[in-house]
Amino acid sequence: MIDAHDGAAASGGLAVEKPKRRNVFALGGGQLITWSVALAWTFIVPRHLGATGWGMLVTGSSIGGILVVLMGAGTGNYLVRQFVRDPQQAPSLLGTSIVIRLALLIPGAAVLAVYLKIAAFSGQANLIIVIGSAVAVFALLQEPMDSVFQAVERMEYLAAGDVADKVLQSGLAIALVLLGFGVTHVAVSALCVAGFVFALKTVWARKFFRPQLRTTIPRHASLRARAFPTGP
Repeated sequence: MIDAHDGAAASGGLAVEKPKRRNVFALGGGQLITWSVALAWTFIVPRHLGATGWGMLVTGSSIGGILVVLMGAGTGNYLVRQFVRDPQQAPSLLGTSIVIRLALLIPGAAVLAVYLKIAAFSGQANLIIVIGSAVAVFALLQEPMDSVFQAVERMEYLAAGDVADKVLQSGLAIALVLLGFGVTHVAVSALCVAGFVFALKTVWARKFFRPQLRTTIPRHASLRARAFPTGP
């Protein structure tokens, strides 16, 4: 026989295991889909864009990625820990993180403008780099939302967002190049998809925490300072 205590323990074990299985299946299934779509994209899009178009697209994406790393400053992992540790503070921290990122867009844009001036790219290359940086801005703003999903262990939202992003971006890019459109159209389609996925994740994240888009300089400074690794 199983007594009440054992039954409760078994029930608790099942309650813990179900989210784990759900998260594993969601992430695994999402990864399989995104890999398949990315493979098709790799075989089709670069060949149709040519070396010049592909080079501009990669350059824009790379510069945008650098901006994301510099402006994010490691706050994503810190937010996950704090959301789990103190859910009552989550709306405030989430709002502060978003406001910080929005504020950093001004110096980020200034740095990008100086770089483009010094590099003296062509007009089309400048446009592609600016669009790539705008895509990166949406990725930067999505990071706090991703932290929410990790904190509440609802990884299906992460998987769904990733699938929507990769499938739509790759599908649109493949369709555009097969129809004869060039790198600018591909970059614009990526920007539209990034904005759409950001809107999706924002709506989903509000189911768990509603960001308080108010902050103070001390709160801002505290978040930035604690987000940096302090070493062992």
